[in-house]
Amino acid sequence: MSTKNFGTILAIAGAVAAVAAVCFSISLNPPSAVKAQALDQQRLQGMQQMDFAIKAYYRTHQALPDQIGALENNGLMDRSNWKDPVTHQPFEYDLAGKTSYRLCADFSAESEPDDYPYGNDFRKHHKGHDCFQLDVHGE
Repeated sequence: MSTKNFGTILAIAGAVAAVAAVCFSISLNPPSAVKAQALDQQRLQGMQQMDFAIKAYYRTHQALPDQIGALENNGLMDRSNWKDPVTHQPFEYDLAGKTSYRLCADFSAESEPDDYPYGNDFRKHHKGHDCFQLDVHGE
């Protein structure tokens, strides 16, 4: 075998290996899964901001807001991130007690236990509609 043929074979083998590596990488982490995880991360960040604003409101008023709009009216935070990044619908806020409430969203994918480093309240969620039961005292 000549050096020229060996070089051609080596180049073809390298190209095949590169294509195989890209295909393997995509099969392990498809772009749709990466996008779903990024959207869920945006949802969780927005919900965490809502949680922070709700707790700040409680510290000031010694009561939970009846509606999430009360937070904006008091100038506590900008609500622009409190909406789903796809549907642009606001996240759900429901009173559950004097100091407890629920924040809900529609998630693209099931979370992995260590996916999100946002604190214990916002680590695990299911695919689809899911809620976090929260309390101003962190209980």
